[in-house]
Parts: sequence; C-alpha cells; structure tokens
Amino acid sequence: MSHRCEKLHNELMSETVFSEFFSPASNALNRVRYAAGRFKSLPMEDFCAFGCLRHLQGIQTLREQIQLLFHLTEAAQMPVARSTYSDALSSEYRLEILIQMMTQLFRQARAVHRCF
Repeated sequence: MSHRCEKLHNELMSETVFSEFFSPASNALNRVRYAAGRFKSLPMEDFCAFGCLRHLQGIQTLREQIQLLFHLTEAAQMPVARSTYSDALSSEYRLEILIQMMTQLFRQARAVHRCF
C-alpha cells in the first residue's frame, strides 16, 4: 500500500515545473519532525503535493482530483483511495505538520526577502 503513490510521485516530481514549484515546500517539510512511518498509504510529501496541485488546477471536488491523479499514471489501480485521502484531509496530526511546514516556509521567504 505504501508504494501505490510512488509511480505518481515520480511522474509529478521528476524534472518537472511542478517539482520546482513545490521544492520550497518540500524543503520546509524536511525541517519538520514527524513520524513518516505513520503514513503508510499516503506519504506526507505526496499529501502536500496533491493539495498544491489541487489548488493550482482549480479542482473543487475530491472525487475529481482522485480521477485526475489516476489518469496521470498508467497505474492499474487508483494511486490513493478517495476515503484514504478524505481521512488524511481531516487528520489533526497532518494539520499540525502542515502548520509547522508553513512556519518553515515563512522563515525561508523572510530569509530570501532580506537578501534583496
């Protein structure tokens, strides 16, 4: 189950414009301490990346996004179940990680801003 998103992750993050866009968030997430092993079906980085992608593409429904993610790969099955993603969206633990990640992003932005 933990590798279902791997193919999609590689598709989205291997030398793409999206990977460049997402790299500050990925770097910020790397500075946050959390138990990565806790997320067996949807890794935290993928959860964040899918959320960013959803906003960039203006997708309003979860069902539509899951369908889009399925069509981005040649996977035999959905890369992530709709119920799994829905549960992830309501997770207080993931929310706490996102808050910490955003704090790191703001620190990065302030550091870059001071350089100019």
